Amino acid sequence: MKLFITGIPESGKSTLTQSLIASYPRKQGFITREMRDNGDRAGFEIVTASGILQTLAHVDIVGPPKVSRYGVDVAGFAALLPAIEKFSDADLLYIDEIGQMELYADAFAGFVDRYLAAPNLFIGTISKVFADDNTRRWLRRHDIQLVDIDALGRDGAKAKALSILSKS
Repeated sequence: MKLFITGIPESGKSTLTQSLIASYPRKQGFITREMRDNGDRAGFEIVTASGILQTLAHVDIVGPPKVSRYGVDVAGFAALLPAIEKFSDADLLYIDEIGQMELYADAFAGFVDRYLAAPNLFIGTISKVFADDNTRRWLRRHDIQLVDIDALGRDGAKAKALSILSKS
């Protein structure tokens, strides 16, 4: 079973994903976390299941590429992917988030394809404000269940996601 959570930025996709994966003892993937400087959002960092940290984008990175005011560290992100590409059949796989910043790394689309092709349970967040050929293709998969956090609200999205996961 494959579950995608979608919503606009800052809608709670990452928080919901962290809540859903917390109870799984075996997992592989990453969460994208905000980086703050004096209370202001300054960038984003990747946190893997094994605790590896990698800056994805930051206001101090010149770019290109840039998304809004954030320069994206494509090389650093791409170098991280092999560390989380290996998994066992017992692992929950998760990706937070599939969006424009991540997709600047050419290797990322193949990484997502491998996670989605695996028989493992998968939870991912996918941007509602960015689409390309890959994201449209992934959302058209027959095995995808979609939870729209904006349409359901945070509590409704969590209830729907838990219901979907309980059936797998």
